[in-house]
Amino acid sequence: MMGFGKELDFGPSFFYRVLLPGAILAGLANPLLAPYLASVGANAADIQVWVVLVAAVVIGILLSALNDPIYQFYEGRRGWWGPAAAWRTRRWQRHVAALLAKAQDARTAGRTVTYDEIWSELRQFPEDDAGNPTATRPTKMGNILASYELYPERRYGMDSVFYWYRLWLCIDKDTREEVDRTWASTDALMYLAFGMAVLGVVYLATVASAVATTYLGAPWFIPAGDQARYAIGGVALVTLSYLPYWLSMPGHRKNGEFYKTLFDLYRSKLRTELSAASDAERKEWTALWSQLQYGVKPAADGEDKQTSRNT
Repeated sequence: MMGFGKELDFGPSFFYRVLLPGAILAGLANPLLAPYLASVGANAADIQVWVVLVAAVVIGILLSALNDPIYQFYEGRRGWWGPAAAWRTRRWQRHVAALLAKAQDARTAGRTVTYDEIWSELRQFPEDDAGNPTATRPTKMGNILASYELYPERRYGMDSVFYWYRLWLCIDKDTREEVDRTWASTDALMYLAFGMAVLGVVYLATVASAVATTYLGAPWFIPAGDQARYAIGGVALVTLSYLPYWLSMPGHRKNGEFYKTLFDLYRSKLRTELSAASDAERKEWTALWSQLQYGVKPAADGEDKQTSRNT
């Protein structure tokens, strides 16, 4: 997933990327925070409210800072066991092959609507060297992102990783803000999915710790009568974390169309703004660096460098 040049200001993007997921996750974490606060003597309701508010902002900022690792995990690029990732990728490849067969059958039978519907899904997968849809990642989201991240190279021979950040700065501010707001709502769902999964694991780990330290009075102590409820809550959070991930799929597809459109519309502007340095320009920059860094001009061809430096 590209960094997309995300701008963390205090507008709608800040609300979606920081406040919204942070507030929801802080509320879900409150049953864990309350016993701990009580154990250290922070029983006052107003203190607990402030702690939850601070936790909401901290969680939101942390999730926003972890944007790249979160996307890389859900794309299937990082944090996956190799054989599991390969198995899932093969399953998606078989799914694509089945869709292609169905599309061919629909075309032969003249079912145009069915054919178009099938291809609307096939376009969510990247293309192989022959231009046919295929699966290259173990997750649906990973294949959606791969399908549009490879678009600039397939269509224009542009390395999307290298050129994206340069292209982003060529786009006018109003368009950047509009696109960023659209991406921010999808980011919020991804942060929420990841945060719920992590929080569910924390619940389960806390229950395990409470069981092991029941007679030690540990700060994270959970009464025996609440341990089953906390364990169920942990399992529920891990399970339900799939919901915001699933809900984010239309957003990823929409983001992909924006991404491809920006390359379609602004690549010509980028081409006029960028140019490769000539040999003469390279020498000029080298000479300027030498004068600014050392206060001397660079050695001419055939001249001893030490002599040039001492002039």
